Formats: sequence, C-alpha cells, structure tokens
Amino acid sequence: MNPRLVITLIVDNSAAMQGDRFTSFKAAFDNCLAKIKQADPTNLDLEIIAYDEFSPKVLMSYKTKEFNCDELQPYKMPFLGKAISIAIKDLSQLNEKYGEKEIPIYKPWFFILTDAYSFDDVDEGVNAMKKYFAENKVLYMPFLLSQRKIPQNVEPLAKVKSFMRIKDNAYEEFFEWFYNMAYKRATTPKETPVKFDRADFEGWAIL
Repeated sequence: MNPRLVITLIVDNSAAMQGDRFTSFKAAFDNCLAKIKQADPTNLDLEIIAYDEFSPKVLMSYKTKEFNCDELQPYKMPFLGKAISIAIKDLSQLNEKYGEKEIPIYKPWFFILTDAYSFDDVDEGVNAMKKYFAENKVLYMPFLLSQRKIPQNVEPLAKVKSFMRIKDNAYEEFFEWFYNMAYKRATTPKETPVKFDRADFEGWAIL
C-alpha cells in the first residue's frame, strides 16, 4: 500500500470569476473531479476550499470523498486570507493525526487557484502558512487564473512564492496536468521521485 497523498485546493469562485471564464473553469474542474472519482485512489485525501459569501467554505473535506459540483458557484465574496488559514489548520490536524497513528504520507500538496482579488488582508493566512511550511515539507504551488495585476493586500502571498499564471481559457490543460501528476504520485512508491518538469507547463502556463 502506497503512502497517503494529501492535497489541498483553494479555489476562487468570487465575483472576479464571471461569465465564460467561470463556465470554462468549472467545466474543467468538474471533469477533473469526475476522473479522480472514477480512478478512486484509496490513498488520496483531498480538501477543496472556496468562497461562500462572507467566509470560505470547505466544499470537500479530508473526511469525505463526496463533492457536489453544484456547490461551486460564482459571485461570492473573496476572503483569501481566511481560506488559507482554514486550509493550514485542517492540514496541520490531519498531519498530526497521521503522525500519531504512524501512517506514512507523501509530501502534501498545497495549491491556490485565485484571481488574486481578496476582501481581506492575507497576512494572517500567510504567516500560518510560512510557519507550517517551515516545520513540514510541503509542495506549494500558487496559480493565477487571470492576467490581472496582483493588488497590494495580496502581495504578501506573492512574496512566499511567485504565482504562475494560467493562460486565458487554459483551465482544461491545467486540470489535465493536475490530475495526471496527482494520479502518478498517488500510485508511485514514495522512494521514487515524481518530478515537475518545466516542459509540463508549456502551452498553458506563464512561469
């Protein structure tokens, strides 16, 4: 049995994501989740956090495999800092649980998919993230869903690690890459490295 693969996805469904952009994003995301469900990797723990009016909402927790795609709706209030804080808290608790039970895990994946628009300052979430990352090995990958300039209140997050930009309407390519890499990692022995090659991002991302 391979170790457990823990993945956190913070997904932007705020008012910044509107019209055709959100439609194509959600279609690609839904398709990715359907493929994950069909593959049914029993050692995968996936948590999905999105916005929900004045606070983030856990759409899929590590405790359940169920996710209703209809719950991911646009035009919500973006509180990115709070979403990060919730994600780090949940990840920390799961990591402690597995540590106590001596359950082996791969290096957790922590992904942020955002339009970089947030009603709150991200400092609290960023500080929690920095502290956790300093104490634990985590693969952290932040992606921008548009070409808009990063506002001042989100800049502390960009300083942790530079955002990669997903090209316009290249969401399907991103989620195809995400699924393939997650499946490969979840089904590969821990001692065998799964590498992210620069060529993997060609065509759909701006590094």
